[in-house]
Amino acid sequence: MASFLYEQQSLFEENNYRVIKNERRLRGVKLSGFYDEMEFLLGLYYRGKLPSVEFGVNLKAGQESVKISLERGELTKVQKGAAVGMLALHRDFGKQIKIYRDGASPRRLVLGNKFGTFCRKFIEPSQDLLIIGPARLSESVFTGFKGQEHYLALPEGVVHETWKVSLLVTVGKIDQIIANSDKLCILVQSANFASMLCLYLPIIFDREQLKKITFFDLGRVLDVYDQGIISNYQSFSRVIKNHPNGFSEYMKRIKHD
Repeated sequence: MASFLYEQQSLFEENNYRVIKNERRLRGVKLSGFYDEMEFLLGLYYRGKLPSVEFGVNLKAGQESVKISLERGELTKVQKGAAVGMLALHRDFGKQIKIYRDGASPRRLVLGNKFGTFCRKFIEPSQDLLIIGPARLSESVFTGFKGQEHYLALPEGVVHETWKVSLLVTVGKIDQIIANSDKLCILVQSANFASMLCLYLPIIFDREQLKKITFFDLGRVLDVYDQGIISNYQSFSRVIKNHPNGFSEYMKRIKHD
């Protein structure tokens, strides 16, 4: 992956990418200390302190693999900015990162009709399931799961600015669940906060506790229970067409009293 990036570097060099340092929201995230904390966590990873974490990389919000994005030869400013960041990451820490995962894998579960296989392998055998993300996800349920489902709503739009509170609440919830569970599957939709949470788990929980936890950042894939939501995303349009009833055999909406 890295060598291919270097070969295609002319596509996104010479500052021909999106400049975000002056955007108001990004300034708020920076002032919150989110970036500094992520730098600290990544430093621990690079020194081999967080061996259970794997990197997934992507240039197009998980819609397609990095290689396909670069082969198209027409990157947006956002994609070019992501490519610059990925190159910097590899140049500084490439020797420590043994493998890169495809950041398009979560959406490929749906696009490639593998969502059911994922549910049967990781969700259904679990004793507890914790879904973390926007409040709307509390309306979803995995139909084949027979254990205890838990939901934790995080603040939408400002989860990075409020990461300190969100992290404390989330870790507390996980600790509460695994105290009485032997197998917990955690599914997250929370932008970059999901990465921070994943990096923090090996720091906060001991080895025996971590054996109980399986963690996946599925992003928008967790919205497949609602056709109205995923139909707004171009990458899912084919899925809607081929699955007129959605993915109700695996995940559906529940009605609250």
